Amino acid sequence: MGFIKFGRTASGTENRMLANGNGRSRYGRGAFSALALGAAMTALALAGCSNGASVGSLGTAAAASTTVGLVALKLPPVADLNRAPEFFAAAEKTAELVSRPAEKAAVLATIAQQRRLSGDGAGAQETLIQLVRFAESLPASDIATRQVVWPMVAGTQAALGDLAAARRTAASIKDEHGQSDAWSRIVAGQAAAGDLNGAIQTVGKSRFTVAGHHYGALAAIATVAAENGDRRGAEMISRNVEIHWRPKVLLDVAEALRRNGNLPAAKQMLGNARSAVDNIRDPKNPSYENANKTDALIAVAQTQAAWGDSAAARRTLADAYRIAGKIGVDSNGRWNLRNEVVGRLVSALLVVGDTRTAQAAASTIKDSVLREGYLKTVKTGNPLRSPRLTPDMENAAAAPKESPVVAEARQGNLAGAKQGIEQVLQPGERAILLAQVGRFAAK
Repeated sequence: MGFIKFGRTASGTENRMLANGNGRSRYGRGAFSALALGAAMTALALAGCSNGASVGSLGTAAAASTTVGLVALKLPPVADLNRAPEFFAAAEKTAELVSRPAEKAAVLATIAQQRRLSGDGAGAQETLIQLVRFAESLPASDIATRQVVWPMVAGTQAALGDLAAARRTAASIKDEHGQSDAWSRIVAGQAAAGDLNGAIQTVGKSRFTVAGHHYGALAAIATVAAENGDRRGAEMISRNVEIHWRPKVLLDVAEALRRNGNLPAAKQMLGNARSAVDNIRDPKNPSYENANKTDALIAVAQTQAAWGDSAAARRTLADAYRIAGKIGVDSNGRWNLRNEVVGRLVSALLVVGDTRTAQAAASTIKDSVLREGYLKTVKTGNPLRSPRLTPDMENAAAAPKESPVVAEARQGNLAGAKQGIEQVLQPGERAILLAQVGRFAAK
């Protein structure tokens, strides 16, 4: 995951733009992967759903059900799944239980992409057809959902190699922000399919009306380039990313280099990401500048901790705490901006075990209810999810860090992966895992 860019729109209204669209804790980290485009799309859809993120709760396979409103949903069993077609069929059946349209579309996009990665091109096209039909079934009056879903269609078409169809889909979207989102996803799809030169050309020809979409497109290319071992190319592309987004892209590149086995280069890129935070400037809006810096530092610290350097993570979060203290009132004369950022900082500090600084940070939250809530979490030691922000528009670059369940499947432990899936009761998340694990199952 990444961080949030705070600023103002051209009209002067306050703008909070999500640097990635994952429905998980805000201070987390993740990296775009050519093998995870479907997960990226799903993450974006989860962020775009008005009801907030859905997080799978723990449970047993025997009681595999979850409640959406007052309706109990029975999830297909997992224990007897062994071959890829069985996993994909179960994923599609589970997707039918997803109630939120944007999330359901993203799940179908995930399944299509994972089927392609497994070598099942025909099956991927079948799932894509389901996605298109679902998009076509959305009421014309539901503009907001269509604006999120049709860009997913375009990105999936590009990832599956039908660039002409993807371009037609993007051109058919009337809303300029939706069209901008579509082009960003098309670039990500091209990059995921290995067409980096084509992706770069698409960036040059596209009109991005939202800065995050341009960032997303470049981040997708840079990360895949790093995964392919082209460190210099990834660095060159990263330098073209607007400074507020650059630390996030560099973190994604660092993660890609690490996955590729180039640990020295990955560590250097992580250091570059930390240095890039210091270059973030917004002289006209110092509160937004400090909010952006704080969120970027939280993202850097999370990566440091994930890589086993807890001491460096605590130092980085100490810097974040110092900068967060400089965040003033927002455009409405309120402390919402500071409250949100400091809340994420408190949670991040708890993750690395720095309860003393977490308590100090929580004490600076201006809203009394939030302050007391975070102070209670400090006492229990359990990180609290900060209030969700509603992004003005998502981008197609970021994806959640690989799930331990998928890692088990990648390493050949299908039984362990299935046990992990059985613990996830939220239909959308479960369907995604079924598809991702299915990619590694026997054909």
